[in-house]
Order: sequence, then structure tokens, then C-alpha cells
Amino acid sequence: MSTFSEKTLQGEVSDLLTKTKKSGEHSGSAKPWGAETDSGGVNTLVSPTPPVPECVARGTGDEGTLLAAKEGTYQGTGVYLLVLSNEADNTKVTAYLVESACAKQVSSPPGKLLLTRSYARS
Repeated sequence: MSTFSEKTLQGEVSDLLTKTKKSGEHSGSAKPWGAETDSGGVNTLVSPTPPVPECVARGTGDEGTLLAAKEGTYQGTGVYLLVLSNEADNTKVTAYLVESACAKQVSSPPGKLLLTRSYARS
């Protein structure tokens, strides 16, 4: 499991996007978060690994397309790094670190957003 920090986050985002481009995985049509599919789930441009709990995805408050995801820790807290397209500027992506504890709760509120950064899309 990765340990994220503000200093290493840009490198993590770049690595995730590079791996995503090389894998070429697609899960159907690109729809933003909350777009329902026949199975009741959410379609994303790329299948994130690991799968992202819905409460974590809601924690970003971002309706953009999920490009990549990775589980890890940030300041001793379990988190997911989510990389979403920047709807206002397609030359950038937005990285979010969202606390993953909500996935263990029965009625899961949105995950707590711990950090947000914007980077140039590589």
C-alpha cells in the first residue's frame, strides 16, 4: 500500500495516468460520477484499481470522469487517491485524497476530503 504526501502526490498522479494510458482499459462509455448504468453502478472512462467505494467517490464533490485510483495512506489515515478529469480545463487533472473509513460504515456518508491538487495532464 502506498503512503502519499503532498511532496510525492504529483509523481503518484503521473505514474497512475501513465499506467492507465498503457493499459488501455475502458469500461464502456465515459460518464461522470452518478451516471447510472443498467447494473445500477457508475461507468467510468477507465476501470480503477482498486474499485472505489461510492462514499469515497462522493467525497470529492466532483462530477468529472474518474481516470485512475489507488489505495494508500496519508498522514496515517487510510485514503484513496482519485484522479479525475478537470471539466473546466482538459489539459489538467484534479487529484483528491479522500478518507476511506466511510466504506466500513453501514449508512456511509461521503468520505472526508483531505487534500485536493490540480496538475497538468501528462
